[in-house]
Amino acid sequence: MDFRIEKDTMGKVQVPAHVYWGAQTQRSIENFKIARDTNWMPLEIIREDSYHFAKEELSKLGFWDADFQQLEDELTKIAF
Repeated sequence: MDFRIEKDTMGKVQVPAHVYWGAQTQRSIENFKIARDTNWMPLEIIREDSYHFAKEELSKLGFWDADFQQLEDELTKIAF
């Protein structure tokens, strides 16, 4: 596999030549279990992002008093 050298404030790090990220992302992949498989995003993150996105969009439509617990339950059903 071919590598390129990327630099940041912590120094140099080898990054695979075919990827589009830099030194900090490569360090994250090497040091944190959640980042090891770069081909998928953990369901926990998808669920949280979708919940906050839906909540924000509903508030823009004027649903200020919406039952967000029910919304979270429905999003959980969809995500899993």
